[in-house]
This record gives sequence, structure tokens and C-alpha cells, in this order.
Amino acid sequence: MTEETKEYIANYNLRYSEIKKDNLASLFEKFNTLYPMFNRLYNDALREEAVSDQKLKGFGDYKRATFFVRDYVGAENIIDSLTKDKRIKSVVEIADLINKKVFHINLQDGQGQEKTDKELATNLLSEDAEIKSKAILSLVYNVRCNIVHGHKDFQEYQRLLMEPIIGILRTIINTLENRLK
Repeated sequence: MTEETKEYIANYNLRYSEIKKDNLASLFEKFNTLYPMFNRLYNDALREEAVSDQKLKGFGDYKRATFFVRDYVGAENIIDSLTKDKRIKSVVEIADLINKKVFHINLQDGQGQEKTDKELATNLLSEDAEIKSKAILSLVYNVRCNIVHGHKDFQEYQRLLMEPIIGILRTIINTLENRLK
């Protein structure tokens, strides 16, 4: 990990620690403080791996945040870290919320993609670490896209997604950070 990235992560960790409120806006702020750390770390990992520019062509941010992170950290390591941090229950709870259509994670032009969401929920519950870890990373990435690109209103039921996804993302960041050390 570069010195610049260490400083970047320290600054964002400080920013995160200063979010004291537990209201819905603060939960979104926590997520929006964590995600840039995740982004910075996986891009640093790409540089560390010395992935050639040629190989990166067509390797968009979604693939970096999902397939690359899974392969770089290791699917089993992601699942083990989430299990150790007691976050697997959160994954199951989110899959249940998706199956009950409380949340649409995969959107196209603002419309929920029921078939894709059902597949995501199934994959979140998979016993195969490769499938499950990629689904978890996809969940995090798509929640980020929905927050950044979607309609911005706060509804109390969103807490059901935001609280567990923040814990999941925190664990993934720690796991990725430990891999980079």
C-alpha cells in the first residue's frame, strides 16, 4: 500500500469516526465515507499487482470492485472475515429483504430488476465461497451506485439495508487493507 493511500485511509477513518449521529442521513454519510476507502484500496491493489494497462482495458469499476477484489483477497478470506466479524447473518438478512422485495438492488433506469435481484439473493445464500463473495461485493457496489445515481430521499425502512451494509463494507475494507499490508 502506498504512503498516499495510508494517509488517505487515515483521513477517511477520521472522517468516519466523527459521524456520531445514528439518524438515516448519518448512515448514508457513513456508507459514503467508507466506499471511497474501498475504492482507493482496490485500485491500490491493482497497481500492486502490476496489472498491465492492456489487461485493464474493458476492466471497468464493477469488475474491479467484485471479481478483482474477490480474486485478490480470496473468496474464502472474505467469507471467513465476515463470519469472524459476525456479518454473515447480515448477508442472510439482506438476501431475505431482497426476496421479500423490500429493496431492489439491481436497477435499470430506476426500475427494479426482479430476476437479477432474485439471482443476487440466491447467490448471497450460496454455500460456494466464490459465488457468495462475488455476490456480496456486487451487493456493496450496486448499493453504492443506487446511492450515488438514484433518487435521494430518506425513508426509515432504509435503515434495514444501511446498517448491515455498513458493517459488511467495513469488514471488507479491513480484509482488503490487511491483504495490502
